[in-house]
Amino acid sequence: MNRKHPLRKAWSLILIGCLCLGSAASAEGATGEGATVAEPASSVARDYELSVSVNGKTIPPAHAAYLRSDGTPYVSVRTISEALGMKVAWNGPKRLAVVTTSNGQTFSFPLYREYFWFNGQRFELKYGTETEQDGDGPGFYVMVPAGAVGSLFGADVQWDPQTKQLDVNKPDGNVPADRKSAFRREWDVWSPEPGDTLQLAQALFANVKLDGGKLTVTVPKGRTDGVSFLYFQGAKETTLAPGKKYAYATGVKNAGVYAYRTEAGGAIEEEYWIWLDPGSPNLAYGIYGNQGLSVLIQDIRSKVVSLDRMKQVIAEIGKARD
Repeated sequence: MNRKHPLRKAWSLILIGCLCLGSAASAEGATGEGATVAEPASSVARDYELSVSVNGKTIPPAHAAYLRSDGTPYVSVRTISEALGMKVAWNGPKRLAVVTTSNGQTFSFPLYREYFWFNGQRFELKYGTETEQDGDGPGFYVMVPAGAVGSLFGADVQWDPQTKQLDVNKPDGNVPADRKSAFRREWDVWSPEPGDTLQLAQALFANVKLDGGKLTVTVPKGRTDGVSFLYFQGAKETTLAPGKKYAYATGVKNAGVYAYRTEAGGAIEEEYWIWLDPGSPNLAYGIYGNQGLSVLIQDIRSKVVSLDRMKQVIAEIGKARD
């Protein structure tokens, strides 16, 4: 490969992205719930002058909740969960707030992340978690958007922005295991950033198929200036030829198809990794393993997207163009 091959640069970006995701190889568990790296609390201003009640009982205001300047109320995972009759524990090595419901279901909330774990499965958490410092000591409280208490726990959450009153009601601390059907996977809600043309994505993923444990990729023909396609397995790389069809078995660790497109100046404009095993250690230290995925796509910003979602986005672009 050439002396400045983007894939070699890409591996360092993947590792940086992994650190940003907050996973640490030494702390990985069987479920993939990795350790998270502490970050500064949100810079959004906070208003603590709000009232909170759970099942009609007023919750002491200290560390229970705050209102961000963008109008989003946040509540303490521990305070609200315990008021609903659930148990809360802190997993120090992995830096997770772990909530066990009355009927034994488990929620895990990492710090400063837009996702959570439910019984070992990872889902999207809109707005993400934050922390609130404990004024009486060095500790802190893990905070989540108040709306998450409703969508995750199945509680009735009512917020009055005029009176700044937050009411949470739920008869018990149970959460049915099948509630996960209402949760959203981060890879199924992926969207391109404003200004992204998805020029390479449209050419590539229209010719990618997954069937019976096999990924089939037909490399696009036509203009190939600044566009390259590779198969990688560990440090080994093989160039894929335009117009040819390739088939790969899924489940191969640290392997997949890598495609990139450069602009006139040589900078990478668009790139994608199609991982044949989402649990590969080289992909965010394996945190996407055991999530029911055969393959997983990673974009230039280290965000992940399922093949179905990518095809859906591309189809929507095509309809908009028509």
